[in-house]
Amino acid sequence: MDPSDPVRSASYIEEITSQLVPIAQRSGMEFLAYLLEMARIEAHAQANASVLENDD
Repeated sequence: MDPSDPVRSASYIEEITSQLVPIAQRSGMEFLAYLLEMARIEAHAQANASVLENDD
């Protein structure tokens, strides 16, 4: 993963947080799971926004 590439970075963060959410839920850490889900949603939005900006 190239950390200087915002799309790849955001996509990686989205992937990792999607794996962490269920771990937090199974461990009874509901607030942490919520925060991780918010981070996943934001990473997804950032990846999509960056892709759209690069298409122009």
